[in-house]
Amino acid sequence: MSKSEANAAAATGDEKIAPHLREIGVYSDMQGGTEAFREAKLQVERLNQLGRVGVVVLPPFWSSHQSHPLLGAVHVRADAYQAAGRRLPPQAGLPSYVGIEWQEGSNLRTGDVVILEDTFSDRPATPHSHEDTFRSGGLLPKRLGPFLRVDASERAAALTLLRNHDSSYPRFEGSVIGGNFDIAMAADRARPFISGVYQAVQSIPAEPPLVVRESEEGVLVSEADGTKLVLFTIYTSWGEAKKTKERMGVHRVVAIELNPNTSLQDFADQDVVVTRQKNYYEDIRAVRALLGRGPKITAK
Repeated sequence: MSKSEANAAAATGDEKIAPHLREIGVYSDMQGGTEAFREAKLQVERLNQLGRVGVVVLPPFWSSHQSHPLLGAVHVRADAYQAAGRRLPPQAGLPSYVGIEWQEGSNLRTGDVVILEDTFSDRPATPHSHEDTFRSGGLLPKRLGPFLRVDASERAAALTLLRNHDSSYPRFEGSVIGGNFDIAMAADRARPFISGVYQAVQSIPAEPPLVVRESEEGVLVSEADGTKLVLFTIYTSWGEAKKTKERMGVHRVVAIELNPNTSLQDFADQDVVVTRQKNYYEDIRAVRALLGRGPKITAK
């Protein structure tokens, strides 16, 4: 019991104070009798989580099949504090797993180290709006940059916390794209590129055929023998794209800027291409040619 709860219990149990509390309508609130009181109590609990650092073990997700976004979860871990260069404060009495809200454009991945930065109380939803107006009263995380490994048991613990089913979220290990793939169930960083990349691959005469796989990192094109050619993903920063390239062992990362309001100029460095243009066919052909997997491309 918190100190405030103890004070409330003492007040409602006092023979002199309790009748007056009933008279002015406070007694019911202090006993948890109104929705406003319950929401205020929940908000205080959320505020107590702010500033904690953890690892995303289940990214929030909003599919067009759903009327509202599904919460994700963060596992507060000591190595997350260490990776972020922060000191681990006392955690006594605080939950290890915390629910987080979906935010448009956040593009969280399993393994992202985040800080619980903000919170919103409940308010009405605007399904599938271009504005991020939905809140179910959860916490809002901010990515700090580092990336840590997540065990499958952590995802299972998060699903238990949220009382959700694994099938409601994109697959943990990603999915091979075929003719019947449901794009609505693709991860946020992959969804904008799936159709274009798949069509480009279909027009490339490779034997055996190239493989297209979506994941929380984006859309990966590989040779049938497993050689990773190109990852198409949403641009966040060149540094993050470079780390993703190294972690995945892919030959090239093409990070595509989708925001038309930025002044970003196209550039390429160390096989990380930052661009506004979607040239899937040419990007795949160029990498295959460099690796001796396709016809050489000569400058015109």
